[in-house]
Amino acid sequence: MSAQTTPARATPDATTAQINLIVADAFANATPPRSAAYIEGFRCAIRRRLVGTRLPVPYRLGSAEADAYFAGRDDGDEHPLEVPAL
Repeated sequence: MSAQTTPARATPDATTAQINLIVADAFANATPPRSAAYIEGFRCAIRRRLVGTRLPVPYRLGSAEADAYFAGRDDGDEHPLEVPAL
């Protein structure tokens, strides 16, 4: 997390740019590295929390990718909704 953060507004006008900043900040120093499916799940959870948009699961249920997606979504549900200060 950045030292300076600004709380994100949990309103329908939250933008893709805000979501991108939150996700980029969350994974700036990711150890261990996360898969694309995990990050996609994380991004979907952040979008759902900020905008209310629900997206279908893009992977076949029971696949490794779906498991990673759901793990990312679970972590995104718990991540602080703060937009890093520029």
